[in-house]
Amino acid sequence: MGNIDIHHLFIFTNNIDNLIQEFLDIGFKEGSNRIHKGQGTSNRKIYFENFFIELLYISNKEEIKKEICANSGLTKRAYYEQNKASPFGICLYDKNKFNKLFENAYKYKPEYLPNNMSIDVLSFEDKPTLPWTFRWKGLNKANNQNEPLIHDNNVKKLSNITFGVKDKDAQFEELLKDSANFEISDFPYVELCFDENRQKKTYKCKFTNVIIRY
Repeated sequence: MGNIDIHHLFIFTNNIDNLIQEFLDIGFKEGSNRIHKGQGTSNRKIYFENFFIELLYISNKEEIKKEICANSGLTKRAYYEQNKASPFGICLYDKNKFNKLFENAYKYKPEYLPNNMSIDVLSFEDKPTLPWTFRWKGLNKANNQNEPLIHDNNVKKLSNITFGVKDKDAQFEELLKDSANFEISDFPYVELCFDENRQKKTYKCKFTNVIIRY
C-alpha cells in the first residue's frame, strides 16, 4: 500500500474509560483531548508518526441532537448501536484526488470551528456501515507536534487499514484504494496494521470492533 491519505480515524464509544484503558494496557500512550463545543462530543486521542486515533464519546446529549449535527449524519453515528450504523469515521487529507468524491458533500459548520471554515462531509445516510467520511480545506500534514509518539509497545506508524462494511460504494473504494482495504462484513469493524506487523502481534479490542496488528 502506498501513502495513506487518512489523517485520522475516529471511533465512537459508549465506554470511553474502559476503551482508553484498554489501549493503555497494550502499551499505547494517551495524547491531548478536546471538548467539541456545540457538537456534544469530547475526545481522547492516541498519536502516531503519520496518523492518530480519536476516541469519541457523547458528553452533551442535547447538543449532539441539534439540527446541525443531525443533518451531517453525526448524530446517527453517535447513536450507532440504536441505528445499526458504523461507529467509525475517517478524516482525509485535502488532496485534489478527492475533489470528485466531495463535490456534493454536506458543508458542516460546527460551533468549535472558525466562522470561515467548514467540513466537507459524506455521511452515507443510505449506506450506514461505511465510515462517516470528511475533510477540510488546507489539511495536508499531521498535527502531532508535542504529542507522545514513543509508545511502550514500540508502535510507530500506520501501514495498512481495513474496514469491514456491509454496504458498498464503488467510487469511494476506488479513490481510497491506495489508503484502505474493504471487506464485506455483517457488522462494521476496523483492522489497523502498524509497522507492517513486524512484531507479529495481534490484539482484538474488547470494547470496540477494532483489531490491531503490530
